[in-house]
Amino acid sequence: MRQAEARGAVLPGPDRSASYVDGVQQVTTPNVDFLICTRPLLEGLIHERTLDLPNVELVAGRVTGLVFDGQRVVAVRYSTEAGEVVQAGDFFVDATGRGSRMADWLEAGEWPRPRMERLSVDVRYVTAHFERSPHWAGPLSGITRYSPRFASGRFAGAAVNAVEDQRWAVMLASYGDDPQALDAESFRARCAELQPVYQEAVKGRLIGELAPFRHPDNRWRHFAALDRFPTRLVVTGEAVASFNPVYGQGMSSAMLHASCLSEYLCGEPDLDIPARHFFELQRVVVAAAWQTSTTADAARLGLTGRPATERQRRTAWAMRHIMAAAVHDSQVAEAFRDVSFMVAHPATLLAPDLVRRAARANGVSDEEFIREYGPAIDVA
Repeated sequence: MRQAEARGAVLPGPDRSASYVDGVQQVTTPNVDFLICTRPLLEGLIHERTLDLPNVELVAGRVTGLVFDGQRVVAVRYSTEAGEVVQAGDFFVDATGRGSRMADWLEAGEWPRPRMERLSVDVRYVTAHFERSPHWAGPLSGITRYSPRFASGRFAGAAVNAVEDQRWAVMLASYGDDPQALDAESFRARCAELQPVYQEAVKGRLIGELAPFRHPDNRWRHFAALDRFPTRLVVTGEAVASFNPVYGQGMSSAMLHASCLSEYLCGEPDLDIPARHFFELQRVVVAAAWQTSTTADAARLGLTGRPATERQRRTAWAMRHIMAAAVHDSQVAEAFRDVSFMVAHPATLLAPDLVRRAARANGVSDEEFIREYGPAIDVA
């Protein structure tokens, strides 16, 4: 963190961070504590620190496949300008991202392909950078979100952050065929309809070009469910699962995957046994992020339908009240942000005391709470 700050990354703190839900500013909580910088700065720092390790060597090439010896992966093939290289190794990690071809490589070695689960979201976003005035005394970070029921058309949300080199990074997201702001004039016009921090951010000179991106669907490759898997191989990050970027869980998930890998390897496992323990640890992380991101997307797309079981009905009732109370109740908001930041599991939001607090904050009587959520819970 100190290295990032020294290079211009911004640490706004709770008092200079703002979140807006359906146009209403969410209450401030102490757990809004994060470092803000551009992705190139973050990746550059990780790259530098990784290459500083004495046992790390960087090679450049395009991976084309794996080499198997019985049940083991023993080498990786990659192509360079000079031709194909076969690189042997003791352990292999696929971190090639959403476009990973691991399923193809497994199939080529007569291993089963993982099932891929998809949820179409078709979210598109545009990012732009602007000069930042040193005299601005308002928020240095802002996030704007809309609930599935909010009448916001196809507009998905927005984010604004102070970053290094005295710049603002502003992101506008939309769904489907909602017109994207692909030029400076329309980008500023859309920001003019948002909160003051967005209006401030686009006052300065546009730096560089607007950068559009499309995320067609959420994907989850179920490696943990495979009945056969080669040894000395794991898959991490978006090569396993990728989520709607509006919810900001991609990097958090990848970091937790790395923590799972660390726990697995520090346990000194038998590498000639498939890494099922790692994949089980990782599955907990992926399932949590998948639940958080796809629940809202499914509701927006009208895919949730009527809850099939009593438990699902109670869960849906609880989450409606948690999300509503998180706007104005600090304790509920803190718990909700812990889950959003992936420092707590989504199941923590269903704790009876928290749901009861949320329901009361929303004006629900204890009698209704008992009837709808906790008939066996003492609310005295």
